[in-house]
Amino acid sequence: MWGLREARSNFKLRHYRLCPNLEVIICGSAAGKESARRGHYYADPSNRFWKTLHTVGLTPTEINPQDDRQVLEYGIGLTDLVKDEAGRDQEIKGLSDGEYLAARLRDLLRKYAPLRFAFNGKGKGGVNHALGIKASAKLDWGLQPALTDFPDIQIWIMPDTSGLNGHFCSLRHVWAALAQDMGRCA
Repeated sequence: MWGLREARSNFKLRHYRLCPNLEVIICGSAAGKESARRGHYYADPSNRFWKTLHTVGLTPTEINPQDDRQVLEYGIGLTDLVKDEAGRDQEIKGLSDGEYLAARLRDLLRKYAPLRFAFNGKGKGGVNHALGIKASAKLDWGLQPALTDFPDIQIWIMPDTSGLNGHFCSLRHVWAALAQDMGRCA
C-alpha cells in the first residue's frame, strides 16, 4: 500500500490542466499511483479515459497521457478533488473531508467558470461531500441538478474510467451524453 507520506514525497501530479472558460472540467478523485509516478493524468494503461474521450467524440484523436496538455485545445480541463494524495479511492483520506472538498469545488467553479464540470466517478463519497450532499445519498449518473451558487454551470457525474470499474461498458453512454450535450458526437 502506498502511504500518504510516500505519496507526498513522490507525487508528481500537482499541476492542473486548467484555464478559464473551458467547455468542461473533468475532475477525478485523486491521481492513481501510475499517474502520480509518471506525472500525467490517467497514465495507467488499464484506464479507459483517453480512449473514451476519443470514442465518444470529445477529442478528434486518442491522446497519449504524456500529451495530456492537449485537452485544453479541445476546451477540456483536468484536475482532481484531492491533489496531495495518490492511489485508489479507498486509500485517499482526503475524500472524507467534506468541508475541504466543498470549498475546493466552489473555488474551481469560481476561478475557472467552465460551462460544465464533470466528476470522473463518484470517488468513495467524495463527490457527495463536494456537492454538500449526505454521504449516504445515492447520486445518479449524468447531468445533476444545478448548484444554487453556480446555476449556469452544469454538473455531471460520469462513470469512472478506471480499469477497476467492471460496470464501465454498460455505462459508457453517459460519456456519450456529455459529448452530445457539447455538440460533439462520434
